[in-house]
Amino acid sequence: MGPIAKYLGINRGNRILTLSAMASKARGLHAWLEKNRPDLAGRAVNEADVVTSMLKCANGETILLTHDCSLPRPYSRGGRVQGTNGLWQEDGNLIYLEGRTKIDKNDWMHSFEPAEPYLKAYAHPLWTAYEEMERRLVVGGHGGMDWLVERAWIESVQTGTEPPLDCYDAATWMSITVLSEQSIAMGGAPQAMPDYTRGSWMTRGPSKCIGTWTLDAIPAAAEKPARKRAAKK
Repeated sequence: MGPIAKYLGINRGNRILTLSAMASKARGLHAWLEKNRPDLAGRAVNEADVVTSMLKCANGETILLTHDCSLPRPYSRGGRVQGTNGLWQEDGNLIYLEGRTKIDKNDWMHSFEPAEPYLKAYAHPLWTAYEEMERRLVVGGHGGMDWLVERAWIESVQTGTEPPLDCYDAATWMSITVLSEQSIAMGGAPQAMPDYTRGSWMTRGPSKCIGTWTLDAIPAAAEKPARKRAAKK
């Protein structure tokens, strides 16, 4: 939810209005207990194998979150971002751009292209610096995201500036769990997301965390070199 909230400006010009959720039957954990803990196989398991939550935003976007950690499958966060000019998806690291991606006339329904060239051409300078550092050090989990987020927060404490993630973000993201549980108990009925900002989301601008490790913008010192690299490619 964290990256998605950043993409959509949640609590900063946008917010989540409602949430609806549904849950599948609970078989995954029970099957695991039968195989690995027969002494507990008779216990009832209530946690659903898959929980699907749909969120509606004030600016018209929808967010689809899937909680799926009880069934065997290859690791993937299932990331996908889709808009008017195309889409990117994490599985396969694929992208489709309207008017740019070449369409295979014999298989037009599956005309994706690798996203890696675009990721390299438009890489955030912070990510480029991290990759250089990673060659010398082993830092961070989830591909480095954990370390970058923690470093941005530490810098905000050191400089006394606004943190990249605040209490409004934490309250909103954590509410998704509770609201999903309530919606499931009510057969998928929509649940209203509290406005923790008390209306200030309409006037709050981008985060003022603009240090070296910022997550919201490109520092001025790195902006021009980054654009030059993209232009050359």
